[in-house]
Amino acid sequence: MKRILAVTGLAFVLVAGATAMPMAADRLPFGVTLAGERPANGASFATVATPVAADAELVVEVDAQMVTINVFPCDEKGTVKNGAAPAVIMIQGGKKVKMDQTVDKKKLAAGNYIMNIVAGDKTARVKFTVK
Repeated sequence: MKRILAVTGLAFVLVAGATAMPMAADRLPFGVTLAGERPANGASFATVATPVAADAELVVEVDAQMVTINVFPCDEKGTVKNGAAPAVIMIQGGKKVKMDQTVDKKKLAAGNYIMNIVAGDKTARVKFTVK
């Protein structure tokens, strides 16, 4: 009887643990589209393969009153440059924004970027390139 309970308990822990851990397909906690392209999942972040325009449309498929996007310049591997200040973009009561609608009104220059998209208690991390 103890053996049956132990095996049943172990099976429950394994199943519960597997459903709680994000799988590769679920790496982004909500849908994201940049310039019409869904990012491909990677080990630490998702990547938009095709370079985008500085005014590309970002769509965040989440129901949240406020979405905050912090966009950092980075290298090809997604490493943020030391001392880099983020461009900040806000979405209030919607799901879409143009990437040139930064709080400081400055367009993103050509180069590699990684953005943290924060909605509620969830964060999506996406690397992209501005052409």
